[in-house]
Amino acid sequence: MSDYLNRFMKILSYTLTLITLLLLTLQLHSQTVYEEYFDGEVWVSVTPEYYNTLKIRNPEDIGAEQLDLLSERNYLDYDITRVRQSFHELKEGNSKRVFRIYFNHANDVDLLISELIRRPEVEFAERVPLLKTTYIPNDLRPSGGQNNQ
Repeated sequence: MSDYLNRFMKILSYTLTLITLLLLTLQLHSQTVYEEYFDGEVWVSVTPEYYNTLKIRNPEDIGAEQLDLLSERNYLDYDITRVRQSFHELKEGNSKRVFRIYFNHANDVDLLISELIRRPEVEFAERVPLLKTTYIPNDLRPSGGQNNQ
C-alpha cells in the first residue's frame, strides 16, 4: 500500500510542478498594460524633412545621438533600451521613416506617446499592435480541383 501511495504522491508532485511552471510561463508572456499591444514598445514616424537629416549607421540599433527627438530625460524617465528603424529594408515609401522604441517603463506608454506627438518632427506615435495567429481558417470550404473551387 505504501508503494502505491509513494507513486501517487510522486505523480501528484510532478503534475503540480508542471502546472505551476505553465502558469508562471503564461504570466511572464502576458501583456500587462494593454492586452492588444506589446508592452514597452512604440512606433514613431518622423517627417520627411527630419528623416533626411538623420545619419543612421545601424538601423537595428540607433543611438540617442542619431535620433535626437528623444531627450536624455526621455531615456531616463522611460528607461529606453533600444531604438531601431522598423522597416529599413523597404526600398521606397514612407515606412522607412518609422522607428520602434523599446522601453522598460511600460505603464508610461501613453505619456511617452503624448510627449512624442508634441514634437514637430513627429507625424504619429502609437503603440505597437500585438498580432496573434489564429488556428481557425477563414474559409471553411474544402479545397478541391485544380482551381481550388
